[in-house]
Amino acid sequence: MRKVIACLLAAGILSSAELFVAVNGNDADPGTKDKPLQTIERARDIARTKKSEPVTVNIRGGNYFLEKAISFSPDDSGTRTAPRIYRSALGETAVLIGGRPVRGWSIGKGGIYKADLKVSGISGQVFHQLFYNNRRMVIARYPNVDPKHPITGGFLYMPLASAKPNDELPFKAADLSFASMGDRSQAEVVAYTKGGWTFSITPILEVDDAKSIIKVRKVRNGFSQHDRFYVQNIFALLDAPNEWYHDRVSDTLYFYPPDGKKPSDDSVIVPLSDNIIEVNGTLDSPYEYLDIKNQVSYEENRARRTPKTDNPVSYITFMDISLMCAEQSGIRMVGARHVNVISCEVSHIGNYGINLGGVAQPYDDVGNPRRTPLTGVKMGVSGAGQDLLFNDGCRDCRIAGNDIFSTGAEGIMLHGADNVAENNHVYECGIFDKDMANINQFGERNVIRRNTMHDSPRSGAFQKGVSNIIELNDIRQTQREARDGGGIRMCQRNVRIGGNVIRYNRIVDTIGYGHENSNPFYYSPYYQWGVYLDDFTAGTSVYGNIIARASRGGVHVHGGSDNIVSNNIIVDCPYGVEANSMGENQNFGAARQQNTVIVNNIIAYTGDPAYARLVYEGIPFGISAGTWYDGLISACYGNIYWMNGAAIRMKPGTAPMEFDIWREQGCDRDSVTADPLFVNSRNDEYRLEKRSPAYAKGFSELPYDEIGCYKSEERARWPLEKTMAPRETPFFPIPVETIMRSKRELAACFTGKLAELYELGNIKIFSEGGTSIKPYDETMTGKPPVLAFIDKPGPAYDPRLMINLRAGRGTARLSFMVKLDEKKPAPVIFEARQYSDIPNGAKPDYIVGAFIDVRKNGNIDIDGSTVAAIAPGAWASFSITFVLGSDVPMYDLAVSGAGASYRGSLKKRDARFTSLERILIYNTEKIDGVFYIDDLSLKE
Repeated sequence: MRKVIACLLAAGILSSAELFVAVNGNDADPGTKDKPLQTIERARDIARTKKSEPVTVNIRGGNYFLEKAISFSPDDSGTRTAPRIYRSALGETAVLIGGRPVRGWSIGKGGIYKADLKVSGISGQVFHQLFYNNRRMVIARYPNVDPKHPITGGFLYMPLASAKPNDELPFKAADLSFASMGDRSQAEVVAYTKGGWTFSITPILEVDDAKSIIKVRKVRNGFSQHDRFYVQNIFALLDAPNEWYHDRVSDTLYFYPPDGKKPSDDSVIVPLSDNIIEVNGTLDSPYEYLDIKNQVSYEENRARRTPKTDNPVSYITFMDISLMCAEQSGIRMVGARHVNVISCEVSHIGNYGINLGGVAQPYDDVGNPRRTPLTGVKMGVSGAGQDLLFNDGCRDCRIAGNDIFSTGAEGIMLHGADNVAENNHVYECGIFDKDMANINQFGERNVIRRNTMHDSPRSGAFQKGVSNIIELNDIRQTQREARDGGGIRMCQRNVRIGGNVIRYNRIVDTIGYGHENSNPFYYSPYYQWGVYLDDFTAGTSVYGNIIARASRGGVHVHGGSDNIVSNNIIVDCPYGVEANSMGENQNFGAARQQNTVIVNNIIAYTGDPAYARLVYEGIPFGISAGTWYDGLISACYGNIYWMNGAAIRMKPGTAPMEFDIWREQGCDRDSVTADPLFVNSRNDEYRLEKRSPAYAKGFSELPYDEIGCYKSEERARWPLEKTMAPRETPFFPIPVETIMRSKRELAACFTGKLAELYELGNIKIFSEGGTSIKPYDETMTGKPPVLAFIDKPGPAYDPRLMINLRAGRGTARLSFMVKLDEKKPAPVIFEARQYSDIPNGAKPDYIVGAFIDVRKNGNIDIDGSTVAAIAPGAWASFSITFVLGSDVPMYDLAVSGAGASYRGSLKKRDARFTSLERILIYNTEKIDGVFYIDDLSLKE
């Protein structure tokens, strides 16, 4: 950075107007090198009087403890020729700390030390962070952190679905004994909610020990069965090194040091300030188009709104400063223009490291708990309640060369226009908010370029808006704690905004961890993509990226239009490029997915060929199928496919397709199967040998040496000091061996077409509230087991077996055996569905072809009439036959056995039923009962 300053001086941009600040300075002094000021605020005030000349504020080395943020207003602005620079003095490091050290420690019991916070001048504060020797410590919790599995271990699991999922959390009585915990007035639950999509920290309001229910302050997304959680902030839980507890009534701090030593006077720091630096100006920001409720283009948004008068904070640069320990943001900027953050270290922050646009989570349970009210306009930026508060965005700001880590949410948040985040090293973020990205950008023409990002609970980078770019970033080990995401993710939810680019990024190990719906099995790697164009993202170019080891697929186009996937190298991603329609987009006035282009990519897979579908296309319910290539994927050519010589398979629709047949359908006619000839793929070196066949197909060379951080005068450190954390061996609450055995046993229940659908993941089981569907060999002969559907007094519709398929022509025959348990019979419903096309602004109709209700007394009711009856405890055979693709108004039903004999033609429940898209087997009563299904067969 010395060289940068020298260049500015030589160019005549800077003069010798300099101020000095030192820890031992005096604000009554003039601020010279020999007589420095004591506070940055005083230097700022003096700089206000020097409007026409450049000012550099040199902050001498040392720790500056702050109880409130250093604030900058438009009055503190510089100009292009007279900028303001706040930096560490050359060769020194100024550390701005938004808190205060805790002193006066005394020994307690069991290696726990305590301190009266009033002795340190800290009284009446509430905080959720504590740092010891520059390391983040842990609030007292149960279960304790699992040192072998610090990310995936150390949890309890919700045994049942909650009757009030946003307010109540069920637990196992054997797991928790609140009666032995004493005072729990500060107690909190920390939970992955909604099946692991989201994350909450919320106070415990009451515990019903008799019902094993924890009542909490309302959470954004509800608790689901088998979600993982722990309890924290109870003194009785303080029993392990690194843990601490703050008694807010007595203002006593208790701490169990990891080294067992009495803390020194400066070794423990707690936060007092929300932010360390605040920049508060006014800048017109047309952010309304980002809200999914508005569904307007950026241009329409600008035309509709009344612009506000700009009064930004401008031409200030913060450089070479270390900022640490704040409850909300290290640097929070609202309405800033040409304000830069260069070569700084930002760490141990409660939410955002560097926050352009004053963005915040509007929900009390998301992120580091707040002490002061938030400001901003609430916008629904994507699905599942993923809302944000936006203040005035920033413009033409540069965030470059910084090291950012240990933040509660994003490392860098860009909101506004023409901002750049470049050459930053961002890692280990998302401590309190898991629905995040290391670097996130909203707005127009922002750029995330040449950063190194790793070790993220969710995405490496995220963007939403118009004409934004994510390029040349090195992104590794992301999605370590979540499912259904991407190393780079977009979620536009508005097909009227586009023009975004994702290019030349290296995205390696997009991992994933979680469970599916009511399934108790946790998986990892699990359900992630390298690049995820989620929720009808449209008009995006995914070009020239290197994507390796994403657990589900390389690139996923989910419901959007006019996306181009080209010139990428995709390695060891089972579904190389995946395109799925999304019926929900039409609820927002969007057209169906169309015009996905897949061209000149290299897609190679070295894993088990049985699981690979190098191009995957799926059509959900509510979308007219047409043919797979009619609109969904409009072009697919010039690609190189390779599976170590194994046969290539694709997946259009519901079934795999061999490559030769795929080509006969009109796709990939000029593509080839050939070894792409990587230089050293075992070490993640995916350069191509000169003789690679990809070049003949039009593949363009990638800028391998320009990816990630680089040596620069702007870099805080070079080379980068922090390497990736070792990849964790995940903890599975149910061992992998048990999971695989269960999957094998369940797979044995399906044969023929259904076995194929099960392998493809098109057969799903839902079993909340203690219900279950289990293989059961009632004869003990080793024959394929029957399926036992075990109902409980819990949620309706479970247990439920769902078979997804798409049969639109010819004849479909579903046959099965049914037995109601003799002692505890449970009713069973068989339903055959089609889903309507979705008109704009509407939801799909369930078009039911057959609805067969077998009551627990054995009566077979169809549309209010009993056609036959079966005796509980005996097997009955059912056969249902549909003629599809026509206006035939009837279907055939045959029942025999268990005292029943029926054969007849019945009127379809809905005359529009022409296509069999889903089969459901379930019941709606909440009882303690069982029914059995055997010999389930589907023939088309």
